[in-house]
Amino acid sequence: MKKRAVIVFFISLALFLGGYFGAGKFLGSLKATGSDIKGDELGKNNVIEQNIPDEFLFVLLGIDKEVSTTDHQRSDTIMVCKVNFNSGNVDILSVPRDTQIRLNGNIHKVNAAHAYEGAKGSLKALRDLLGIDLDYYVEVDFDSVEHIVDAMGGVEVDSPAEINVESRHIHIPKGKSKLNGDEALQYVRARHPLGGSDEARIENQHYFIKTLLDQLLSPSNITKMPKMIDIFKKDVKTNIPLGDMTAYLTKLSNFSSSKIHSYILPGEYKDDGISWYMADEEKLPEIVDRLFAEYKLDDQTTNRENKEDEEESQNN
Repeated sequence: MKKRAVIVFFISLALFLGGYFGAGKFLGSLKATGSDIKGDELGKNNVIEQNIPDEFLFVLLGIDKEVSTTDHQRSDTIMVCKVNFNSGNVDILSVPRDTQIRLNGNIHKVNAAHAYEGAKGSLKALRDLLGIDLDYYVEVDFDSVEHIVDAMGGVEVDSPAEINVESRHIHIPKGKSKLNGDEALQYVRARHPLGGSDEARIENQHYFIKTLLDQLLSPSNITKMPKMIDIFKKDVKTNIPLGDMTAYLTKLSNFSSSKIHSYILPGEYKDDGISWYMADEEKLPEIVDRLFAEYKLDDQTTNRENKEDEEESQNN
């Protein structure tokens, strides 16, 4: 596979918070202050191995510190993202946090992998679940949603349902309204007002990503970008190394919210006293072939990696 060091910080900001507009300033800031946002290293090297030139694959993890303040809390949002600079297409496969997986020989929910081993655990779980070569992550604190929305002066949404959070005195009506940061944070967290399913919450988050991106493309937000960059650097962790991104700057105009294609891992819920999301064993390979065919691991590679994981676990 072709190796190339790239930065995906700005594209994860576009996906989760919006804002590739002004990327020139963003990249300049990253080069100047890279040591402030250096993430922990995963794997034997810190260079992205790309199957396709000008394309990269990573998992975007949303961490909700309201649920836990420990370093290894459960991941609340899990999105496998494939970004192609030539076409401007962004494919997002959301994995429901209740998805059943095997972890260290036991049955768990996929969001528990982060609680056990942090982002490294999430990567291992997703590699096993999807059978793809997934080595890199961007981890974003949910609080950054609140901070970014306040920095841009609010965000307009068209809510599919009325959302009330009495403990925070928040009321979001059904239909169109403008949200401040705290309201936006509750909006992306909402689950029960949308019918209680994680799928509905994921679809609402996909909508929010596109809506926020469109509004951040407004010229009025250019002057606010430095403040957003500071927020981003504070709230983001990643194992992707800093590198020279200048070759990609001319391709930023290829991106738009209309080219963000979002999907949910096919499956269904079951309840045996615990709510589980069961991946559809027939449809899962189909969506992997559709979105990540070039990144599929063969059986030999998978077996070797599983053996290495077992040996590492025994040594520890």
